[in-house]
Amino acid sequence: MIKSNALLLVALLPVLSLFAQDAPKPAVSAFQKNFPAATKAKWEKEKNDYEVIFNYEAKEMSAVFTKSGQFLEKEEVITAQQLPAKVSAYLKQHYNNAVIKETAKITKADGSIQYEAEVNKKDLIFNGEGELVK
Repeated sequence: MIKSNALLLVALLPVLSLFAQDAPKPAVSAFQKNFPAATKAKWEKEKNDYEVIFNYEAKEMSAVFTKSGQFLEKEEVITAQQLPAKVSAYLKQHYNNAVIKETAKITKADGSIQYEAEVNKKDLIFNGEGELVK
């Protein structure tokens, strides 16, 4: 009996850890609905919203939810080689010798896509067509 209770506790730890964070229940519930197989979830407050960093389908990701549980966006870590050609060309032209520290694909709640590249401690944001927006 003790072994089965211990196994149950170990199996529930990832789920229980989601509730142990400082995120409102509606945000946590929405996260679990959108990413049911997520592991290693860690919540952070992001201005008025809540960001959860996690692993999902062997990928490092994050997602942002409002206090009421509305999904705003998800961000998937990608390699620099996975950036669109137009983004890579811009980075090569304007930051030729710089190291690209992080790259990500951002999918907004409306389905629109953005790409992010961290270069020289700056986050550069590109739209889905590869044009610089920020």
